[in-house]
Amino acid sequence: MRSSILAFCIAAAVSSAALAAGQTSTNPSTGAAATAPGTSGDTGTSSKMGGSMHGYGSNAASNQPLSTETFVQRAAQDGMAEVALGKLALDKSKNEDVRSFAQKMVTDHTQANNELKDLAKKKNLDVPKDTDQRHEKVIAELKKKSAADFDSAFAQHMATDHDRAVSLFRSASTSSSIDPDLRAFATKTLTTLEQHDRMAAQLNANVGSGTASTDHAH
Repeated sequence: MRSSILAFCIAAAVSSAALAAGQTSTNPSTGAAATAPGTSGDTGTSSKMGGSMHGYGSNAASNQPLSTETFVQRAAQDGMAEVALGKLALDKSKNEDVRSFAQKMVTDHTQANNELKDLAKKKNLDVPKDTDQRHEKVIAELKKKSAADFDSAFAQHMATDHDRAVSLFRSASTSSSIDPDLRAFATKTLTTLEQHDRMAAQLNANVGSGTASTDHAH
């Protein structure tokens, strides 16, 4: 009886050792232990996919934070373009909704542009005096539009422009890399831009195609 029990124990021990050897083996080229797939130490396809997905979703981490100088340049360029386009709409359009919106763009953006210019001057920051080539191209294209086509193109452009403006000012209003006074300016102006964005979306729905244009991505 004792010999039978002893034989059973030896057999069980041998079986356990064989199972362990099947799960963990030694890599002959490195001498390192390799764990069999399906065990708790597996770092195969799942973890690699997880790492890949993490990298894909973390593009923002590799981007440079918005700087004060970049914010001033972009905000000034966009603001001047809004005034120029508003004046163009007042000259070309006969639609009362378009003209009303255009007049608000001229008034509000002229005020914001002046505030930004004064603030930048106090910070010894350069502010562009004229719109850049990208904005000039958009203005030139809208100038070529017939009266019938202008309102739709203008409304689409305004919807796109204000989506981007809101995004820029929202980023500046929460970024620790932005000068505190300019961050406060961004926060205050953001409220106005969000109102413009809603108005532009409504105008685009009324006289535009209902979809924003993509002709001048930053």
